[in-house]
Amino acid sequence: MKVGKITTEDEYEMALLRIEVLMDLPECDSVVEELHVLSVAAERYEDKLYPMVRPSISKIIQFREEQAGVLRKGS
Repeated sequence: MKVGKITTEDEYEMALLRIEVLMDLPECDSVVEELHVLSVAAERYEDKLYPMVRPSISKIIQFREEQAGVLRKGS
């Protein structure tokens, strides 16, 4: 796997395992740098695979009304 770019699920899983190992190591420049590069690469891979869909304003309002227990007229 090239550090900085994740293109397969296997590379992604390996990156997550490496991130876990790095999180337990004493902090030094090389650990911090590798952790940053792998984290950014993993985030980009996740964003590509599972893009966030922004809800419409009406969906946001409807969700908040439901959370607050607000009943709409006619419901």
